Amino acid sequence: MRLLGALLLAGAALRFATLGEQSFWRDEASTALALDGGLGHVLSSVRDLEGLPPGYFVLAWLWSKAFGLGEVGLRSLSAVIGVGTIGVAWALGREWSARAGLLAAGLVAASPFLVWYAQDARPYALLVLLTATATLLLVRGRPLGWGLAAAAALLTHYFAVFLLVPQATVLVRRHGRAALPGLAPPVAAGLALLPLVAAQADNRVVWVSGTALTGRIADVAKHWTVGQLGTPVDAAGVLAVGLLAAGVVLGLGATRGRWLVATALAAMALPVVLALAGSDYVLDRYLIAALVPLLAVAAAGFASRPAAGVALTLLFCAFTLDSAADDELHREDWRGVARTLPAAAVVVATADADRPLRWYAPGVRPVTTPVVTRDVVLLASWRIGKPRPPTPPPPGGFVLAGRTDGPTTTVVRFRAPAPVPVEPGALAPLTLDASEAPVLLQR
Repeated sequence: MRLLGALLLAGAALRFATLGEQSFWRDEASTALALDGGLGHVLSSVRDLEGLPPGYFVLAWLWSKAFGLGEVGLRSLSAVIGVGTIGVAWALGREWSARAGLLAAGLVAASPFLVWYAQDARPYALLVLLTATATLLLVRGRPLGWGLAAAAALLTHYFAVFLLVPQATVLVRRHGRAALPGLAPPVAAGLALLPLVAAQADNRVVWVSGTALTGRIADVAKHWTVGQLGTPVDAAGVLAVGLLAAGVVLGLGATRGRWLVATALAAMALPVVLALAGSDYVLDRYLIAALVPLLAVAAAGFASRPAAGVALTLLFCAFTLDSAADDELHREDWRGVARTLPAAAVVVATADADRPLRWYAPGVRPVTTPVVTRDVVLLASWRIGKPRPPTPPPPGGFVLAGRTDGPTTTVVRFRAPAPVPVEPGALAPLTLDASEAPVLLQR
């Protein structure tokens, strides 16, 4: 138990130590804006602006009443949940052996992908905890417990269904008619969510298919081992991918390992099949529910070769620490950008800056008619690739006042000798990302 306690403390340190270092990115800012009001505002924001069920948002709204809507306050919910997931992984690994339990806890504690989402004010950490709990209860042969955890997972994220459908198949095969009480809760939750699904059916994740499917499938293996965003895959990354794959293969020796891997692989294959049929949801974080079961099987495989399991855990820890230390691997610093915006400046931004600026620069409003300003600011994130050079200054006497290429954002400033009227149509072509329609804002 001392080793488990040490792993829990280490996992907590990785999650809490840098919780407020990075500003909210686009989706986290959406969470903060949704929670900034009463429960009715939360539910209407989820219905109108999100493509998700309300479970996480209701829980986060309650959490924010005690801890606030700042970066640390909101993300601390995910961090606490992420630490809890370490304990569930330990219990899942112990279904094989005590050593497998400790290795599973270590892998989950250090996983760069799981640490990233344990520092994210979005539903993914809660989804991981609930699906990992459902997996544990399925292994222990508790249909009703599985059903309750599955229903909670479905109320947290629709894409829990990718793992729950294969697990439900296993549940029926193992328990027959005795599985019916376990199937009832997720079925009831799914039926209750149908009106919300219909209200949100406006292609809110259509952007996913904007990149090649094969590249996104490869990103799953990369990000689940090396980390999120632009982390390079060097020799250590290749070794980590190989070790994880070897551990999973070794874990297939037990029947339990085979069907756990089968359900996890099915959870990853289902969205690929849907993508080939025209509904594309293949994204590393959308498949995250399958990660803890795979890590548990790998831990079981490493139980007879603990040095390999420890090596993978240490690699995970190194990737996590490197991501925390490298500013270029962080979320976009919209908090810092907002502090530099001149009063009354007109901002020509990419879409991912819209909601963060509304959060960090209160009073920002869309520009749809001619406005008067002395400052025009162009914004883009490096997530879209290197922003292009600025176009000529906007008409009206503006001159280039400076360009700042930060680790995660580019800011280009134009200034006129005196406030002048500007037309939205004249500003839109200035965008640093010609691949999408710009967002025009004024503080």
